[in-house]
Amino acid sequence: MRGTVLSNNKGYALERRHDLDLLRLWLTVLVICTWHVLDLTATGGVINKIGGLSFMRPSILLAITREVPRAFVIPACFWISGRLTARSVEGAGKSPGKLVVDRTIRLFVPSVAFTLLIWPFALLPGAGVSDFPSLWRFLLDYWKSLNGIQGPAWYSATLLCFDYGLALLKKVSETTAYRRLVSRPGASLLVSLRAYMALSTYGWAGLTMTSYLIRQAFPNRVIFVPLSVRPGFLLGYIYAYGMGYQSFCHSMSTMTGPFSQAKLGYKSGLSMADNLESDGSERNSQDGPRTQITVLKSRASARLAIAILVSLAFYLSILIVPALIEIFRPHMSGGHFSAESNWTSISEALVLRIDHLYFDAGFDIDTALYAIWREFTVFGLIGPAITEWFYEFYSGPMQEPQERVGWCSRTFFTVFSPRYSFVAYLDHGPIGILLCWLVESTFVKNSAHPWLHFIYESAFAREITQIGMTLVDFALVTVVSFAVGWLVVEKVPGCKKVL
Repeated sequence: MRGTVLSNNKGYALERRHDLDLLRLWLTVLVICTWHVLDLTATGGVINKIGGLSFMRPSILLAITREVPRAFVIPACFWISGRLTARSVEGAGKSPGKLVVDRTIRLFVPSVAFTLLIWPFALLPGAGVSDFPSLWRFLLDYWKSLNGIQGPAWYSATLLCFDYGLALLKKVSETTAYRRLVSRPGASLLVSLRAYMALSTYGWAGLTMTSYLIRQAFPNRVIFVPLSVRPGFLLGYIYAYGMGYQSFCHSMSTMTGPFSQAKLGYKSGLSMADNLESDGSERNSQDGPRTQITVLKSRASARLAIAILVSLAFYLSILIVPALIEIFRPHMSGGHFSAESNWTSISEALVLRIDHLYFDAGFDIDTALYAIWREFTVFGLIGPAITEWFYEFYSGPMQEPQERVGWCSRTFFTVFSPRYSFVAYLDHGPIGILLCWLVESTFVKNSAHPWLHFIYESAFAREITQIGMTLVDFALVTVVSFAVGWLVVEKVPGCKKVL
């Protein structure tokens, strides 16, 4: 899995890295889990909910589980995308014009096609479509009412704008006036190493304050049309994209944060063992490369576990526990708490509070702490830790499918490949919503069944059953989404070169 890498005359490694592709695959799976399964199941059912299904109540356990990955997944995706763009522009020397053409084909066309042709089918369960004429009328009404990108395609549309903006900046950097202004002989958007390290260490703090102020004017309930992106998070996405771009230019292999060590990328022509002497980590010179690699893997695993625990503890202790105390207090009577009768109302109240912290704004301590927690989780804790973990376990150039090891081996599930993750990300929305609709329809049709009465009447039974349904739903949506991705990429003519 580890070997030599190719580089250009600037020393940039041009091979696609196995660890970043696997990280992108795992992030796609987390997106499916957090943005679809948990959002729909934890907060009350599908968008076009079948009327009055009392089973689908908010689940506080699922809602809390959702928050940590929801904070860092999308910024991490933009960080990887920034690196890939830098690899094309600074590494391979792709011109701004070629970058625009390439991104138009790879991002603009799929985003528009998804919005026009795929996303409408996610809205069919509540549309009352019974025959072809009604389907055609529904599609016409949908197309007439469109005002921007729909569904998960907001990410690819936003990334497209970032790449277009980068191409424009790159074109400006090629002008004589720009080179005179920055006193550089070449056309480059590279910041100094000192500036990059300062941004990596302290940038999250400035980002927190700026994003917090932006959310006062544009709370996260506001969606920016036509990209369908939340303005309160947009600056964080730009920052992640830019830091990913600069990390490639400075040969940094992982996201660098205030508590992480800078890891330099591989030098051309050297194996992982040879590069162990130049990555900046402390090692015992008497240990062999294999022992050193084991130590690095153990450290990376420990750092990732600590980062997740610290982030979750921060979220629970500062944001949730005080609210939990206030919510429980009215339900106490003579020192006795009736858990069975009040669990549902408490869960609903906590889920509403969690959503309030995510969506709403205000100059108060809760939203300020949430802003600090979110940006620090992304750029100070989990972001650097998870990129380091994948780097230590899977670093090296990307291999052919039959040479891979682990759970994405060809002998296990061929469809679980980074090659299909983009299509899986786009199609998981319609697939998941239709699947949830089928599940809810099944419960409605069998609502008189004796075992369902037990679930409806028991708050704890509802919670446990809902968690079980979430796991099953998550597994089904993930498998089907990647299977569809495999079919589209491998079997539809022309898609393999575009997606």
